[in-house]
Amino acid sequence: MFTFSDLELLGLLLGSIFLVIISLRLFRVMEKNDCPQCGGKLTRKKRNTGDHVVIAFTLGLLPFKRYKCIQCGWEGLRWRKQHEVNKGPRP
Repeated sequence: MFTFSDLELLGLLLGSIFLVIISLRLFRVMEKNDCPQCGGKLTRKKRNTGDHVVIAFTLGLLPFKRYKCIQCGWEGLRWRKQHEVNKGPRP
């Protein structure tokens, strides 16, 4: 019978989480800048403590930002599209 030690199970768990994070990044899941509920325009909001925990947990590999919809009020984490990352500051 094949058994795992606690350390091996922890390694498998962390490795699988890392693979999920990398897959999300590669396949650009959640990389939209429109509201997931109504499709409206999103504006940036200041991050809260929970956001910092999520970013630390993902080792900063997912560039999450907090957004709020100006039409329906949805608020949550998304990340910017690649072509918008290189834009300068807004006037």
